[in-house]
Amino acid sequence: MSVKRISLVRLRTDLSRASCVERWAGEHADLMRALPGVLEYTVDVARDPRPPGAWDAVVTVRFADAAALERFADPRVQERLLATREDFAEAVDVFLVDEHTFIPRGDSP
Repeated sequence: MSVKRISLVRLRTDLSRASCVERWAGEHADLMRALPGVLEYTVDVARDPRPPGAWDAVVTVRFADAAALERFADPRVQERLLATREDFAEAVDVFLVDEHTFIPRGDSP
């Protein structure tokens, strides 16, 4: 059974939104792509500027199983990810979730 992790992200205020997303898509995303057991890594960025202090993006990471999540939590992996995250993020709030699907993809008219 997959494990889903959500992060709320506040982008750096000293950079443009486009620059933050460009940096995010670089080394940080490459590190995520290389992790075994990561099934999905999506970043949803608000279209319009948010008020000061508000969250700018929602990140979804889906792991194949609890073992993949444990590998992700390895301090060496986290150190590398946190170092690259500073390139674009000012603050992050992370939590594991139980997903409840009320309208599955492909079921809309």
